[in-house]
Amino acid sequence: MRFDVMDHTGHTELTFGPAERAKAAETFNRLIAEGKLAAVRGPKGTLQQVRKFPEEAQEIVFSPQLIGG
Repeated sequence: MRFDVMDHTGHTELTFGPAERAKAAETFNRLIAEGKLAAVRGPKGTLQQVRKFPEEAQEIVFSPQLIGG
């Protein structure tokens, strides 16, 4: 499983092996608590927002919430 975490400097890739699902879930929950939005790839490469840790996902993209007006 790979996490792509976007921020103002670009992005960071975090990789978790099959035995590290608990650590991945913990990291997912921490990033969500920090205000990041999470999305998984859907059909035809589209992104679908998720709010719970998707056990079956191979890649999760995290981005900061958009602020402004």
